[in-house]
Amino acid sequence: MIYKRNKHFIAPRNRHRGLARFFFWFTLVVFLGAIIYVLFFSSFLTITNLKISGEKDVSEQTISDCIQPTISGKIWAAVNKDNLLLAKKTIMQKNILEKFRQVRSVEVRKKFPHELDVQIVERVPTIIFQGANGNFILDENAVAYDTVDPAASDFHWTDLPRLTDADGKNVTLGDTVLSGDYAAYVLGISVKMKSDTEIEMEKDFQTPSLISEDVRVKTKEGWGIYFNENIKLDKEIEMLNVVLNRQIDKMQRPDLDYIDLRIDNKVYYKFRDGTPEETARLAATAAEQAVQDATAISTNASSDNTDKKKKK
Repeated sequence: MIYKRNKHFIAPRNRHRGLARFFFWFTLVVFLGAIIYVLFFSSFLTITNLKISGEKDVSEQTISDCIQPTISGKIWAAVNKDNLLLAKKTIMQKNILEKFRQVRSVEVRKKFPHELDVQIVERVPTIIFQGANGNFILDENAVAYDTVDPAASDFHWTDLPRLTDADGKNVTLGDTVLSGDYAAYVLGISVKMKSDTEIEMEKDFQTPSLISEDVRVKTKEGWGIYFNENIKLDKEIEMLNVVLNRQIDKMQRPDLDYIDLRIDNKVYYKFRDGTPEETARLAATAAEQAVQDATAISTNASSDNTDKKKKK
């Protein structure tokens, strides 16, 4: 009798437990299904805003066009790729860096629930360098990051100085072509000539060899100026102004061949019809001239003071 009584009590209890398990798993499946639907099939996490910042020379539209294939279409013909959770940041970044060489770095951030924030850092183009194997754009660190054709109709780097290496250096993308000091020196010539002189220059610079540290420029009047990195640029510009103001008349400038500033405290200049002997004879020492002027001023000042004392 006891056995039958226990049997009657246990059976209903097991049925209750089975029903509870069924409702538990049913609820869990429904809950998980709802989460999956909300996260992957509804519009809750659909990317509706693509924010791009930091771009300058690379247009916002071209960057957007580069990203769109990554967030367009479906995965397994079921889930939209424009889902914020499924957006692959690393692929977007890789595609942008490969397509736009001017972009130094890119960071893609997901901002819930609908936004992709793309932050661009561009290289700053500074110099066009012509080596043995073509023309390359150098960034602010003098790294060659892209090739360019100055003769092309779509060439738009017209404000950049163009440095030609007569020695014929071969360049590979990613190379640091110039030392930082030399690159700054070349750029400084453009700035200082414009701000501190009345001489207009062509954009084409030349160097016989990067080892020489020379920079040769052409003026729009047709004569050249020879610089060297070992001489302070401010001093070279000062010597140039002294020679142009005191030694060479403006009427003579069209006949100039070059002015050479590469020797400390000396300036050599040559006219187109001048011989080497005449070139040497016409050498002007700007620093010595300045010292003479300073001495004359000092002497005159001393004489004035002496006269004043005598009068007293």
